Amino acid sequence: MEATHNHQGILSSPLSEGNEEEERMIERVHGIDRHKQFSTISVLNRQGEEVQFLGACREFGKYVEGLGPTDAVVLEASTGSFWWADQIEAKGAKCFVMDPRKFRIIKDSWNKTDRQDARNLAKALWVHVVTGEFGIPRVYKPTGVVRDLRRLFAQYCLLNSQIATHKNNAQAIFVENGVELKKELKCRLFAPESGLEVLK
Repeated sequence: MEATHNHQGILSSPLSEGNEEEERMIERVHGIDRHKQFSTISVLNRQGEEVQFLGACREFGKYVEGLGPTDAVVLEASTGSFWWADQIEAKGAKCFVMDPRKFRIIKDSWNKTDRQDARNLAKALWVHVVTGEFGIPRVYKPTGVVRDLRRLFAQYCLLNSQIATHKNNAQAIFVENGVELKKELKCRLFAPESGLEVLK
């Protein structure tokens, strides 16, 4: 079967046999609108009925502890979403990290509240789990190792940028005070083993 586009233009691939089996195991879907201090959560059963609603869950870690293989969760992509997705998947639950910029029900909503966002997320995931017809616009979630390497590289680039800025500022101070730095002297000045000697 070929992938199809739904009415929102979101690519929706048909479920494979393995995925269909997983979807049949799902008994509850959780739409989670996560914030720094709390999370708003809407939980639907297999029939699409809301069986639980938490307006301000302040112990999200404990909530995740109660998840299992019969649960499916959708989160909006934001800082920390990948880490939480790892914790959710470690419990055997299925987790979707959704791109809110491509989810028109939330992006274009006039009545945008935490309560409404959580319920819209839950409903969208419920339709996807039950029918497979609604495409959840997911973001790619790299492995933990890849994320760690990306963070290290970003920090490396930041430090190099700061070093270059400090060197430029130092050279400007010399120029403003009439000190001309020859190439050899400049190299010695910015070398860790000889910089302090040059300044003495």
